[in-house]
Amino acid sequence: MPRHTKVLIFCDYFIPGFKGGGPVTTLRNLLVRLGDRIDFYVVTRDRDLGDERSYGDVKTGVWLPITGGQVLYLRESQASVARFRDLIAEIAPQTVYLNSTLSRRFSLFPLLAARFSSPRPHIILAPRGEFSDGALALKPLRKRLYLTALRAGGLWRGVEWQASSSFEAADIRAVAGRTEEVTIAQDLPGALPELAPRRPKRSGRAEIVFLGRISPMKNLDGAIGVLQGLIGEVDFRVYGPIEDGPYWERCLKLADLLPRSVRFRHMGQIAPDAVPAILGGADVLLLPSHGENFGHVVAEALGAGCPVILSDRTPWRDLQALGVGWDLPLDQPESFTAALQHIVDMGNNEHATYRDASRAHAGLITDDIALLESNLALFQRQ
Repeated sequence: MPRHTKVLIFCDYFIPGFKGGGPVTTLRNLLVRLGDRIDFYVVTRDRDLGDERSYGDVKTGVWLPITGGQVLYLRESQASVARFRDLIAEIAPQTVYLNSTLSRRFSLFPLLAARFSSPRPHIILAPRGEFSDGALALKPLRKRLYLTALRAGGLWRGVEWQASSSFEAADIRAVAGRTEEVTIAQDLPGALPELAPRRPKRSGRAEIVFLGRISPMKNLDGAIGVLQGLIGEVDFRVYGPIEDGPYWERCLKLADLLPRSVRFRHMGQIAPDAVPAILGGADVLLLPSHGENFGHVVAEALGAGCPVILSDRTPWRDLQALGVGWDLPLDQPESFTAALQHIVDMGNNEHATYRDASRAHAGLITDDIALLESNLALFQRQ
């Protein structure tokens, strides 16, 4: 494959930001692992999710080198259809890669710019879980009207869709149309972290971690609810930015109802480089999410030797058979409580078996050549 293959990426948030969650990690891993075979150019905002100020240590409006490619940080006023059309003419990419359907500045604007460009590049659109039932249930009327307008206006005509799993492929076809071209290319995980020493697991107590944006989609209130019936000493630590204030207040009220044996703590936002140590020291990751198109925090947990308890609305399935955790239906909260109680009750020997299996499973995924090639093929065909 020629080294000069060019892919122009548009995304709302990118490194050094991290509050945008999984999509930031997805793109970072893509550049790190494929940047030696593809020329990646990333166009993004000059600030992180929810921030009023731009990054203090990056220049805006100029291309900057990063691992695996180049990045252009833009102020809001600089992100326009005309500017994006000029960028497409300047870079002359084979592919324009969009990482949202709902972003006006960094999806709709570059989509219009690509369509008005000559020659017109191939367009790949990755919804990043925006079409899951759980995601569409949040502000449903506004989302449905917007997505219907995009489809009816023909803006998706000729677009290739990327899904990270067969489940997301079905979600995409349900919204975009049954005949749409959908390519499955699972998100690439990062490298396995170094394992730090951890304290032995003691029967009758557990450190449970929730790591994610505090919003209805991640279902922190559901996580708090399934802690109610636990017997033993539990330290429940919540990591992540507060994205929805009223929702957070509701979670705090539920946390006030927890028994004294369950200690609830919000640890705030954490930088990506702190995640492996936090997960490696926990006994389990609890994430009863309403939907994940991939779930990088799950891959990070397994890579750190931390078993997981998830909803069955992610691509991570058959976890109990693999000996790395549980994937459970949200309409059966008692099953979450039972799995958590199993974690609380187990001693160090049994937990070490889960830790070793988790780490080994993460290693198989990280080293999967077919996974790497499917991502490469997404851009190679153009």
